[in-house]
Amino acid sequence: GGATADVSGQVLVKEFFTEARIPLVQGRPGFEDLSLDLRYRNSDYDIGVDADTWNFGIAWSPVEDFKFRASSSRAVRAPDIAELFSPQTIGLWQGTDPCAGATPVLTEAQCALTGVPTGSYGSVAANPADQYNGLFGGNPDLGAEESDSLTVGFLATPSFAPGLTVSLDYWQIEIDDAISTIDPEFAITQCGLTGDPVFCDLIRRSPVNGNVWVGSSASAPRVVATNVNIGGFDIAGWDIDANYVTDIGDHGLAFKLRATILDTWDEIPQPGADPIDCVGVWGATCGRPRPEWKHTFSTMWTTPVEGLDVVGTWRMMGEVDEETDPGETTRVSTDAQHYFDLSLGYNFEWGGGNTQVTVGINNIIDEEPPVHGLFNTAPYSNGNTIPSAWDPLGRYWFAGITYSR
Repeated sequence: GGATADVSGQVLVKEFFTEARIPLVQGRPGFEDLSLDLRYRNSDYDIGVDADTWNFGIAWSPVEDFKFRASSSRAVRAPDIAELFSPQTIGLWQGTDPCAGATPVLTEAQCALTGVPTGSYGSVAANPADQYNGLFGGNPDLGAEESDSLTVGFLATPSFAPGLTVSLDYWQIEIDDAISTIDPEFAITQCGLTGDPVFCDLIRRSPVNGNVWVGSSASAPRVVATNVNIGGFDIAGWDIDANYVTDIGDHGLAFKLRATILDTWDEIPQPGADPIDCVGVWGATCGRPRPEWKHTFSTMWTTPVEGLDVVGTWRMMGEVDEETDPGETTRVSTDAQHYFDLSLGYNFEWGGGNTQVTVGINNIIDEEPPVHGLFNTAPYSNGNTIPSAWDPLGRYWFAGITYSR
């Protein structure tokens, strides 16, 4: 909804880092291997960020078949060029003004906190296209993101099941001072509900009639949505990785499963604020769909024909609901999405080199993505769906050839 401006800026960083893997015990009963993984890095940025990051990991294999592992780490991400130096310009955000219209969502007292002038309650103009002014761009005063993470898991290659490899890992990540933007509609609502200046200071209504969309000049009414250090995120889940390879006569089968169980995704819009539960949700605050379960399961058949392999894949994204405010019951919900793919690869020697021919078809059953107009209210959406989460193309064929020598 606004012009795209050029970005210019620079950041200088000086770093020192060291890493060490220290074997403590090896080849002893109950201690096939016990080792430490240690890492340290100091980063000095000329934008005022001086960060120490580290990792402490330990791995224990009581026998060759099993390994238990755990690690704790601190990570830092300094703001990048665009986040720091993108020019601040007036553009448009999609949504609604909870203080606009004849029957506003917020009360008169709450709307007064958002800047609605006295006597204008109930007559603030709503944009018929649900588009309002925002000030977007970089922030040279950004601080760095910090995260603390913990992972615990195991890897098994049991000798009683040749060809089987299984790993299960639990991970937990806490991010503070995350670099993001505050959704303008969320800012207006929270200003009205709490009166918190963190939100209220972002709103610049017209002093005449209280609108936030008429005009496009530098002084036009708007809601500030530049980059800021928000409260952060608390995220936790499980990763499953399983592989099994077996030979059956003169051909073979290989099975692979990659799956993630999302246990926690809490977004904290500002320090001390109540977390917003984003598990199984999509929306203005939570962003892209975050299903509780997603996986990719594939089977490769090594055929008796030398060089010919067939691969079938099942991709699955779990169900998600639209993010809503507390007390709301109407939601745009989507069922789990299932996609099935099939490909054939043929390798042969030719012309003094190796040639690989691949043909396949993705989304065999022509599963259509969830479609709804509300999907277009976010920047990650396109064509009334969310391409980064669901397959927007339907069934499609592909073919390729690779030659190397």
